[in-house]
Amino acid sequence: MDVTDINLGVATVLTLSFITIPVLWVFSQRRASPVSNQTLVPDTSVPKDIGLDLTVAKVNDAPDGWFTDDGTFELERRAIFSQTWLCITHLSHFQKPGDYLSFTIADFPFFLILGKDRILRGFHNVCRHRAYNVTRKVMGSSLVLGCKYHGWSYDTKGNLTKAPQFDQVPGFKKEDNGLFQIWVRTDPNGFVFINFDADWDVFDPPTQGLNAFALHSNASKSSSYLAFWQKEANFNWKQVNALLEHSGVPQLDTSSNSFLDSLKRISHSVPKQSRIYFPSPVSALTTVGGAPLWHMTVVEPISATRSSIRRTLYMSTHRDTINGMESLISNLESEFEALVKALEVEYQEIKAIGGSRSLSRSQEELHSVIREHVRKERAAGKKITPALPLQISGQVNGSNCGIAEKLCRELDGLANSIAFSNPVSTSKSLDW
Repeated sequence: MDVTDINLGVATVLTLSFITIPVLWVFSQRRASPVSNQTLVPDTSVPKDIGLDLTVAKVNDAPDGWFTDDGTFELERRAIFSQTWLCITHLSHFQKPGDYLSFTIADFPFFLILGKDRILRGFHNVCRHRAYNVTRKVMGSSLVLGCKYHGWSYDTKGNLTKAPQFDQVPGFKKEDNGLFQIWVRTDPNGFVFINFDADWDVFDPPTQGLNAFALHSNASKSSSYLAFWQKEANFNWKQVNALLEHSGVPQLDTSSNSFLDSLKRISHSVPKQSRIYFPSPVSALTTVGGAPLWHMTVVEPISATRSSIRRTLYMSTHRDTINGMESLISNLESEFEALVKALEVEYQEIKAIGGSRSLSRSQEELHSVIREHVRKERAAGKKITPALPLQISGQVNGSNCGIAEKLCRELDGLANSIAFSNPVSTSKSLDW
């Protein structure tokens, strides 16, 4: 990725000595969605993967295909990623209106963007017309986001501001065709959570552990972004759990909330020993022992067999200084490469033995959550996908989106007829 294309800037970091791929942990404080808002895929048959056998011979055994099966991954999308608060970044990335970050987690593309009103919002990264991406870079800054297919443009609030050749269509309303918004919450220390649940009644994420991490690391809204690195590799996102349990980095004790404990942590401006904390199923926070630094690792599952890892390094405050910063970042980059290689090698071993493996403690919790979701789907006889907006499922497909789609089908038909009658020509009528 060209650094000049990244307005938020610098290079990245991922460490093997402080392996921090997230523990697979799920918030338990989520309220059940009302039936009226819980979207079900409009399929009257019982989905095939609802019948997946998630039973195990022993309590701590992984089910067949736990690390390799596409059906299991689809269940994870619905049971975990579709309705869980995910801590994915820090507010320090967003310095001016238009600054944005793009992600794709378990085939959910989305982006966060700072508005002119200084409010951070999140949206599904799909144009309301033909589902093309409206942001195409991992990091950037723009007050106007445009889809390249038909030229639809959106502002930082997700409002449709331009729809060429649609403005004069009777019944078409821009205000009804904005981007689909997702839940975004920022805690007092600047940590940003998102949730894809389309329900309007969702609990805020618990932040008690983040408060403890902030006290230990001096992380705050004043922390400054230093470096970023991202890479895809062939491994299952749940592998990382075993590495974490044997990494040797102690987990942060978040159980103590006493005033004296807070004073003790605050008195140490630089933590002497690294500590790790897992704020969500896809993220991990780690302090760098002996330095005013901390970093966030986010795993973005792509499929059952492939994942992407991004890690961001932060300075605890913008006033901190470190000697030998370039050397430190170089070392962290080398360790990141070693981490990715280790994950790939381990995954080859998993596939060679057919996926047989013991579940870690956090994976047992994940397994329990998935089985509960399967139970609900079997009772309903349908797939339950809380992240699916009602408009996407077709329940609101008769109004302005339908008008827009009808016009586009007519234009597409016209373009196809022109191309058929004159094969030499290439139609540009839809390249708005």
